[in-house]
Amino acid sequence: MVGVGGRHPALDDAWGSYEQALVAARAARRLPSLKGVGDWDRLGEFAVLLQLPEHALNDSLVPKPLRTLNDAHGGERLRDTLRCFLEHAGSIPRTADALRLHRTSLYYRLRQIQEITGLDLDDGAHRLTLHLGLRIEELLTTGDDGGA
Repeated sequence: MVGVGGRHPALDDAWGSYEQALVAARAARRLPSLKGVGDWDRLGEFAVLLQLPEHALNDSLVPKPLRTLNDAHGGERLRDTLRCFLEHAGSIPRTADALRLHRTSLYYRLRQIQEITGLDLDDGAHRLTLHLGLRIEELLTTGDDGGA
């Protein structure tokens, strides 16, 4: 596993880059999509989440509405729909194309997600809550950090 810290112009900033490299290495261990190489400058929201202490990075961080969705009938399909919708910035045409789904079916699924979670997908704070929850689940299910 390799962790690459951020680029800094001065030697005085080397310590900060070292700390970032540790977080990037933690990402490389937890996220198979990184193929063993974590780069601080490319971690996005994971750079923030992976600075949480190991004991805090657990299922309790997954928002209750997302846990409710996961437990619902068809939860996996709905979670995948939600992830795609959020990854496509809430664009119905792009989400429908990515899922190879008719728009009417997509609207139906999105209504189901809203009913199950009690959250409004038109509300930015609600979308952020769900999106961060999905990212946290990614960290919890795809890798073992080994305590680093």
